[in-house]
Amino acid sequence: MELDEERALTELVGRLETRFPTLGRDQIERDVTAHHVRFEDVTIHDFVPVLIERQLVEAYRESAQE
Repeated sequence: MELDEERALTELVGRLETRFPTLGRDQIERDVTAHHVRFEDVTIHDFVPVLIERQLVEAYRESAQE
């Protein structure tokens, strides 16, 4: 993983932690890591953090509505 992508994922964890504080940083880090694995084989990684954020925000919102 490149440094820019790693930094973007760290920032993503911070944003999600702020937005969904009840989940806790550990859970969010596990979720980001689990989603990141799905993108390991893609050629261009520029948008991977954005895609992960969209997926997790949607999942967290759905979970909160249940």
